[in-house]
Amino acid sequence: MLCSIDKESMQYETLLGTNLSAVSGWLATALMLATFQCEAPQRMRLLALGANVCFIIYGATNNLLPVVILHTILFPINLHKLMALGCSVGSPGKDNSVAK
Repeated sequence: MLCSIDKESMQYETLLGTNLSAVSGWLATALMLATFQCEAPQRMRLLALGANVCFIIYGATNNLLPVVILHTILFPINLHKLMALGCSVGSPGKDNSVAK
């Protein structure tokens, strides 16, 4: 036999995978709901990007290919829309001045 796997390590990996799946799924859900409460478009896009990442993790850990594909497509769209708003995290305003 080329490789052996003991039952304890398999249970640990399964438990870790389940926790990662559950956490990423609930976090994705919370972030997506938060996007609907945002009035500021920049904040909405940032939350949507976070939700996309969490949904990709959730879909990958549960073998949900449609979820992975959808959010893999939505991520660059949200990133492009965020950049079109002239927003990058931690940057000054459009006139490159810092408010005093």
